Amino acid sequence: MKITIKAARVNAGIGIIEAAARVGYKRGSLWRWETGRDPVPPDIKTALCRLYGVREEDIREVVT
Repeated sequence: MKITIKAARVNAGIGIIEAAARVGYKRGSLWRWETGRDPVPPDIKTALCRLYGVREEDIREVVT
């Protein structure tokens, strides 16, 4: 079952500010990726998946 990057973050119990800081981006960037306003850069998607403990193939893109 695929989940969104936001759901993966929430399931991991990590706040958006902490997640953004841990990958070296601002909260607004992470928010835009989570809402589908901007695509997640591949290297950041990899870092977020590691942080959240999920596989990249389990993440689905948000369609707005």
